[in-house]
Amino acid sequence: MFNNNNTNFGGGCFIYSKINLSNNNFANNNFTTIYTLNDQITINKNRFNTNDAVLGIGFNDSTVNLNNFLINYNTFLNNGIMLVFDGNRNNINHDNILNNGTKKGILINGNNNKFINLLIVKLSNIAVTFNNFASGNNFTNGTVTENGYGFLILGNNNCVMSSTILANRGYGFNISGK
Repeated sequence: MFNNNNTNFGGGCFIYSKINLSNNNFANNNFTTIYTLNDQITINKNRFNTNDAVLGIGFNDSTVNLNNFLINYNTFLNNGIMLVFDGNRNNINHDNILNNGTKKGILINGNNNKFINLLIVKLSNIAVTFNNFASGNNFTNGTVTENGYGFLILGNNNCVMSSTILANRGYGFNISGK
């Protein structure tokens, strides 16, 4: 069980190899609860409560179905960010972040990633943030609705296309990058 960790890098678990994380309670981590450099992990039947961020991804050159990778069979309560994405050149698809006890959806720090067919609905804050140093990322065929805000685009050369951005309480797009 991982509970009440006070971490400042990597969170409750920093993962280099293939692992199955099941039936754990991750609570009160002040940074990313699980940070992985390996796309061969299974995360299911866990409870994430009051963490700054749930999952950090640092691997490169992979294709990941996030519903199978993280979302299914886990419980999320009062977390800050669902996914911090530091990796490069990945294809991320089929993620449903639906008012799941997380304030923010995806924070993108990596480069040249493709986010395809993502559904991000009813989060209290920003659905997708492209950070200052993120570039060359594409968000395609997604739906971002009924969130506090849709997209915050700070980095350069990031693209949102063929997507539905509708009925967010604040802005749909805030573009400060190029």
